[in-house]
Amino acid sequence: MKNFNDFLIEQKTISEVDFKNIVQKGKEKIRDAYDSWVLYLLDLHKKGKLPKGIKVFPYSSNPKLANENFLIENEDISLEHPKPGLMDNIHGSKQLHEVLDDAFTTKKPIMIWGAPGIGKTDIAHQVAKENGVDLVVINLSIREAVDFIGLPHVQEKDGKKTTVFATPGFFPQDNGPGNKGGIIFFDEINRAPVHVANAAMQLILDRKLDQYHLPSQWAIFAAGNRPEDDPSAGELHPAMANRFTHYNYVPTVKDWRAWGSKPKEGEERARIDPSFLAFINFNEKYFHKLNPAMAAGAWPSPRSWAKASDQLRAIEAKRGRNLTEDEIQRIVSGEVGPNAASAYMKFLKVFRNVDLREIDKVYTNPESAVIPEHLSQDDMLQYLQVVAMKRDPVKNPITEEEIKNAYIYAGRFKNKENGFMLLRYIADIHPETYHKKFKTNPKYVPFLQDFMREHGHIFKAVVEPTMRKENYLDDMIRLITISESLIKK
Repeated sequence: MKNFNDFLIEQKTISEVDFKNIVQKGKEKIRDAYDSWVLYLLDLHKKGKLPKGIKVFPYSSNPKLANENFLIENEDISLEHPKPGLMDNIHGSKQLHEVLDDAFTTKKPIMIWGAPGIGKTDIAHQVAKENGVDLVVINLSIREAVDFIGLPHVQEKDGKKTTVFATPGFFPQDNGPGNKGGIIFFDEINRAPVHVANAAMQLILDRKLDQYHLPSQWAIFAAGNRPEDDPSAGELHPAMANRFTHYNYVPTVKDWRAWGSKPKEGEERARIDPSFLAFINFNEKYFHKLNPAMAAGAWPSPRSWAKASDQLRAIEAKRGRNLTEDEIQRIVSGEVGPNAASAYMKFLKVFRNVDLREIDKVYTNPESAVIPEHLSQDDMLQYLQVVAMKRDPVKNPITEEEIKNAYIYAGRFKNKENGFMLLRYIADIHPETYHKKFKTNPKYVPFLQDFMREHGHIFKAVVEPTMRKENYLDDMIRLITISESLIKK
């Protein structure tokens, strides 16, 4: 039998049967209070017994599944620079735009660090366009040193023949119209082979290369992925690094939504499909979610969401009809990965049928929040999951008062099973606040007592048999049992 930690790392997903087999054959034992394998796995995680860098979160909450799986994956890398003392973070495209615009004026070389897929090159294009100058992008990862020196040829002067090198065509020869100059943009500079980096370094340091001199009004910018994001990326040579001013670019949802809401040149509709903009605004963790260990496939980023939007619109226009849900999921999954696509599809069903402002009311004004009874049962479950995901456990954790409001909202459902399903989803997504703060806070004991007196019998008659029939784990049942025990005290 494999080591428990090795199994988690290798399998990525783990079923209830596999987990129980591991527990039975291993030294770990499930305590009475944690007879659910899900809660036990979460408990191991909280105690730090899982491998470092591993996190646990629900892989699927579809009540039709007989066994609920958990996805195990490495922690995503923050967009903030991992070494804060090394360089400043620039937050948002607007701020980066200002930095590059000022640097173009002063001709100060700028090095933009950041994760892949966040639009570093796009912003340089915008700066060049607004200044009315050309942007020459040179991807150093695919260049050779000879590309900088040029091909040799024989030149004869005064009867003497010498070998000279032809200037590469992508190097500017003058400052262009109005003497405005332009921008040389070295992309993926820290993925360049050593001999290519050395050739580029002379141009960056001295603004010349052999017989070539960069015209005076041209600025040099560069960009690269951080080594933490891209194992093939390295650090810059100290001499080259010292020539640049360094910034780590951190894109923001606010600026991305503002950009995506504007139409492309010559078009009237928003650049990005409104459903994508609304989804990212609703669930920011999918704005950029890079796990280097799993980066071989598609993953969500500002760039991949824009590509998904373009793909959907192009294919829909070609087919001359609205795409089916299966078609949409396949296209989106190909650009942002299956997990992000699955979350988006759940959101899309709600987006098309529910006023998203009502979801906020669940946590702020539950007595007036609309209950979408018109939804089919499948769509209702998707809606409940979206409501539960409205509060992000890390970036926007749910409060105890908001959980109380969710209880009030759940109690208003005609179909009590759906109301209790919402509470279950909230408990799954926010276990720390739910189990260790809300349920143990004496302030909410009277409220829980009143809630169970009014709704507990309905749960036992309707919800519990359904959950057992669907082979649901006992965490929700235990939740109610604990609440009932408060009444007896």
